Amino acid sequence: MVLLSALVALMQLSDSYLRYLAFNAQISKTESRHFFYRSCILSAFLILVYCLIFDTFGATAATYKAILMILWLPHFVILMWTIRRPKAQHIFVLGMVAIWSILQNNWAALIDVAFFEKLSPEEILLRHSAMYLTLFILMLPLEKKIFTQILPETQLFESRPLGLYIAILPLVMMTGHLFLWADAELFHSWTERFSRLYLLVAFILIHKYVSLGSKLFYDNQKTFNNVRLLEEQVASLNYHSNLIQDSARQMQNLRENLQQNYLQLYQMILNDEVDDAQNFIKQQAEKLQATKIISFCAAPLINASLSIYAEQAKHYDIKFSHEINLLELNPADEKDFAILLSNLLENAINASKIQPQGRRSISVIINTTTEKSVLEISNHFEGDLKIGTDGLPENHGVGMTTLKNFISKYKVHVEFLHIEDYVHVMLYKEA
Repeated sequence: MVLLSALVALMQLSDSYLRYLAFNAQISKTESRHFFYRSCILSAFLILVYCLIFDTFGATAATYKAILMILWLPHFVILMWTIRRPKAQHIFVLGMVAIWSILQNNWAALIDVAFFEKLSPEEILLRHSAMYLTLFILMLPLEKKIFTQILPETQLFESRPLGLYIAILPLVMMTGHLFLWADAELFHSWTERFSRLYLLVAFILIHKYVSLGSKLFYDNQKTFNNVRLLEEQVASLNYHSNLIQDSARQMQNLRENLQQNYLQLYQMILNDEVDDAQNFIKQQAEKLQATKIISFCAAPLINASLSIYAEQAKHYDIKFSHEINLLELNPADEKDFAILLSNLLENAINASKIQPQGRRSISVIINTTTEKSVLEISNHFEGDLKIGTDGLPENHGVGMTTLKNFISKYKVHVEFLHIEDYVHVMLYKEA
């Protein structure tokens, strides 16, 4: 009984490992270490539980199947507790691994029928478990390749209700076969065994469908961002065109009044009205300053983004401060950075415009050197900000989607903080 219990526990541990592989690329070493530590402790405990169950109810097909169908749940709870990702992702991965597990059980059952049919039930269950683990080990390179790539874009699951449909699709596909398998029979008919093989086709089709859906979702989002950036460029050109025309009119007025101003200033000096002369000069300097067109940086796309949202901030009485020190970027990087900047600034504008008058402010710092690049956007926000398990705010739509894609593509570090009624998002990357 001990050997059978240990083999069953290892079977469930192998399935849990496949579920872990789906998240392996996006988790920290600490999460990974905690997962293996907790899973091993759980498996050791479950061996004792299975020994007790087999001693009490016997090593029968019904007992064996009941353990496999019910007591996988503690492993799933451990995974969700340790690797805290959206539930839809965990449900999708659970379904895909369940299909794979049914397939492996079916292949092992075919070998049982071919070589072990005349043995006692306990010996058949022992060999079936051993064969399942053998198949798992032999196919491990293929399993690693499949399950490390099985999880589509996170944003696909965040789309409702599409994300929910995708998450439960694998579970729905395998449920019918699970009900047929859940009986007290040790061997099923050849018709049932071969019918389960179609699950391999279902597994491949689901994987391909979700991958293509994820790609289409990403392409649509990319198109949306490109259109949005183009609209911002056009708006920026209109804005600067209006500024130029307004400045031209003010300069024309200054030129027309120039002689009169000189005469007025000359008369003040002759009359020894020094204070009045200084005030007059100050007023004229302010008028000249008003004709100045602000250029945030030399990069046209980034300058367009900053110009648009600086104007929006002015419209909503939001104090907009900036410190820009930007090295030259290649066109592709500049485009991605401008899209990210636009989305983050829009989030900051939307959050700031609902704040009390006089306490609306946005600060933008962009500083790039040959050693390090930093982007920091801060805005005043008196309210609750829910941070997700990935360290980013939840339910903030396109802005957070763009940020996640940017992080993934450029391997930047990000911090999101909400301290003393100020929200800070900081992105930085070492050269």
